[in-house]
Amino acid sequence: MRTKGFTLIELLVVLGLAGILFIIGAGAFSEFQKTYSAERASQEMLSVLRQAQSKSLASESASQYGVFFDSEALRYTLFQGESYETRDLNEDAVFELPRGTMFTEISLGTEDEVVFRRIDGIPEQTGFIRVQAADHTRSVYIGEAGTLSVLEGSPVSGEERARDSRHVHISYSRIIDTSTESLELVFAEGSGEETVVLIPFSAFLAAGQLSWKGTVQVGGEAQKVVLITHRLNDPDTEFSIQRDRRFNTASLRIAFQGEASDLIFYDEDGETTRGGSAFVSEPFWQ
Repeated sequence: MRTKGFTLIELLVVLGLAGILFIIGAGAFSEFQKTYSAERASQEMLSVLRQAQSKSLASESASQYGVFFDSEALRYTLFQGESYETRDLNEDAVFELPRGTMFTEISLGTEDEVVFRRIDGIPEQTGFIRVQAADHTRSVYIGEAGTLSVLEGSPVSGEERARDSRHVHISYSRIIDTSTESLELVFAEGSGEETVVLIPFSAFLAAGQLSWKGTVQVGGEAQKVVLITHRLNDPDTEFSIQRDRRFNTASLRIAFQGEASDLIFYDEDGETTRGGSAFVSEPFWQ
């Protein structure tokens, strides 16, 4: 009686199939690791940013807190103070990016840091930090009203952000009477019909700064705008306006109530024009 067994050809086929399955599995695992590294890096950064914001909200040690991003050293630092340069070195907490992960873009205006205001937790810098592992990217987004989130890939480029006026600053040189004055947002749909929203300074002050965020229905379409100040009568006022074209279809002009001259004007496509007020600067993008 002949004992049954594998022939050489059968053995080679089995080994070949096993090898193919191993390669497929290894490739899938490698892709998972890269995706996981980018996701882990972004979530860890998000957690540290929230720590800084929470500490600022609580006004711990009567101080502000922020996060500094070092693209060369591939790390970031939670610090105490008004800026990274003037921080209390003894309070630093340093975090390393996961192995194989790097910063590919830090878009925070002219800074490499985010500092949160005391009491209301509003960030003094906004934008995003993008990290990458191989061809997998994640972006941590710091929003105007203090929202923090992770996006897959990259937000809109700086050039496109400027075109749709997503984040614009303007300076205003006149002293504002915050007890009596109001801003006026005038939305206009294609038919020319206008929707007016009044923003009294006295009703929307937080920690000495204007802070307003609203969704306004214009012609059946929701318009989303964020309007805050980074300085208020100190000695001038710096307005920061967020108007994302994805959520706005109507034109918008912003002025002080009762004044004929605008501070700034947006057409329905998001293009920006400096207002006619003698006290307002040219818009500049973040």
